Amino acid sequence: MKTPALPRVTPQFALVATALFILAGCMSQQVKDPRGFDVAPLFGMIYGYDNQPVAGVRISVDGKPGPQSDLMGRFVFPDLSRGEHSIIARKSGYETISISLKFLNQTQVLYLQMYSLAQLLDLAEKHIEAREWARAKDLLSRAATVDPADPAYRYVKAILDFRKGNTADAVSALRGLLDAGVAEPAVYLFLADIYQYRMGDPPEAAQMLKAYLERKGSADVEQRLRLLEAQALGEPGSSAEQ
Repeated sequence: MKTPALPRVTPQFALVATALFILAGCMSQQVKDPRGFDVAPLFGMIYGYDNQPVAGVRISVDGKPGPQSDLMGRFVFPDLSRGEHSIIARKSGYETISISLKFLNQTQVLYLQMYSLAQLLDLAEKHIEAREWARAKDLLSRAATVDPADPAYRYVKAILDFRKGNTADAVSALRGLLDAGVAEPAVYLFLADIYQYRMGDPPEAAQMLKAYLERKGSADVEQRLRLLEAQALGEPGSSAEQ
């Protein structure tokens, strides 16, 4: 008896069979509960307040060294156990981020936002200009955790104190900068403004203006100094407000 020939497998049939196999695999993966796991990778990203990625951030989990964010701000914990974890992100010049994370689903993605000292101070100045004192104070408090001795931080804090009417605190902060060797023209000009317009002390204001001019030329400041000196001599038409 002649054996019947087996049906010829066409390329089209092979493609259909392959597609059905892939579809079956996908369906089996979809049925699997993403919450039913013991260990799984956790992906994440770190970005600044301007939504730009932050690279080089070192991340620890439960007190143990973990990954470092790449140029796109991305990182991954390759084998993180299901449950609650303590996550800390650190980078020099940035505020430290510390959170508690409940890793309960394999589809989770961890997004962290951390600001640099410069970003915090920039935002604080904007809120000071808008007279949003509470928000500015909060940003400065966060900046202090990065570097409380930073001259830019101390200067912006002096601005906030001055704008809120805390003149003595502002003067103390600015004098502290000078004592620390931060002899920037802006510090002298700020003190001159306080002494002349807030404290009514023209001689001290004049000293600050002289120190300013020793470091930076300005026709307006020279004119202002001449008026103060003329006022001290009692010359007519020498009002310091001119």
